[in-house]
Amino acid sequence: MRKLYNYLFYKTARFYEKTEGEGLFSGTLLTLGCALWIVLAVINGILAILHYVPNKYCYLAYGVVSVIIVYYISYKYDTEEKYLRLCKEYEHENNATLKGWLVFFYVLFSISLLFVSLYILFKKV
Repeated sequence: MRKLYNYLFYKTARFYEKTEGEGLFSGTLLTLGCALWIVLAVINGILAILHYVPNKYCYLAYGVVSVIIVYYISYKYDTEEKYLRLCKEYEHENNATLKGWLVFFYVLFSISLLFVSLYILFKKV
């Protein structure tokens, strides 16, 4: 699982580095954001099955915890040295374009999954 996270981090950081010039924080934010959105979608699915609609404070607490996790991991684990090590590791990868599209669809899927789960959760009210 860590290898998958490292690859997703590398591809998103590399994309942001090419477009913005600085991709370390943006890559971390997008990679962890997608993972947290999937977790939130699972929680929303469980809540929908239980017929419980959370109030706004539940989502506020989730948002605060998510921000703390993203900042902690970005400063603790996703460093410039790690990014450079991943650049060397994936420098001559096969099918880089295809893998880039798969990362794009992963991001798109995680965002879509969050909105679909929110729609299902609040439609059950």
